[in-house]
Amino acid sequence: MSYIPATGISEGGSIAFAVLYGIICISHTLIGIYYRRFKVAILMFIGTAFSCIGYAGRAWYVTDAGISPYVMQSVCIALGPSVVFGAIKELFIHYITFLKLEKIDGESNWYHDKRLKNFKLYEVFNVVANIISAAFIGSGLGTFSNDQTTSAMDNSINLVLAGFIIQLALCIISIFLWSYFRVYSSNVIQLTKKMKIYLYAILFSFTCIAIRLSYRVAEWGKINRVGIINNLTSNENYLLLLDGMTTLFACVAILIFHPGFVFGKSELIRIDREFETCNQKGTNNTEGNGEPKKDYKRVLHYVPIVRFFYK
Repeated sequence: MSYIPATGISEGGSIAFAVLYGIICISHTLIGIYYRRFKVAILMFIGTAFSCIGYAGRAWYVTDAGISPYVMQSVCIALGPSVVFGAIKELFIHYITFLKLEKIDGESNWYHDKRLKNFKLYEVFNVVANIISAAFIGSGLGTFSNDQTTSAMDNSINLVLAGFIIQLALCIISIFLWSYFRVYSSNVIQLTKKMKIYLYAILFSFTCIAIRLSYRVAEWGKINRVGIINNLTSNENYLLLLDGMTTLFACVAILIFHPGFVFGKSELIRIDREFETCNQKGTNNTEGNGEPKKDYKRVLHYVPIVRFFYK
């Protein structure tokens, strides 16, 4: 049983998306290396490469409706945007780290601020939820592709649906926290024009991913209720517009408003070098009450990536 009938797939549309994701993949990789934003570059490379491979497999599936191109397109298209979502969350976490550093320099009791301290829970939940959801989606689609027994297919559908629900919940939480800390940050620092542009690019990307995940939850929820053949799985336009296009928009937004483009390479390099210089002076000095001494605060102040939010 195939996920989408071969007759319902646009070979040209699949090839176009494969090419676009390939271009985005190369662009993010080169720009990330050039501006030394390696972690985000790695995540974007993996996510966009998966999407590129997935749509290439989808085009292949038009002429060969076998198990290999099916698994290739279904698994990669499902997991690729999840990794892209991880890259966007990484940029968001960097911003909250920046707020923490501002509190370090601005207030003597910064370590009692529960709003920033509790954000660590989001970071931990983010990692755990990503691992669980990816495992659910990957294993569910793998079983769905190979095992045709009714019980196995029902279990695989439930796994995939649960994986997408977890990701959608995490995306909604991320948007809520973005809104909360956007208001909160106005009381901590004066946002520059560059910071505002950067923040709203992250929000736009979150919104695109939320639309994509809402479609996926609706799709697999309907598969769970009425079966594999329904209007959401048979109409390719839903997949291309609500999955492929939304993820592509998110990738392009992060590419256009990449930290390197917004803040400049020389500033990022200078900040990284200052951090390395300060870090060599030692970071083990603390007061008896647990608060970092002033020189240690300066070390934290120059953590790479987050410091570029300054004018």
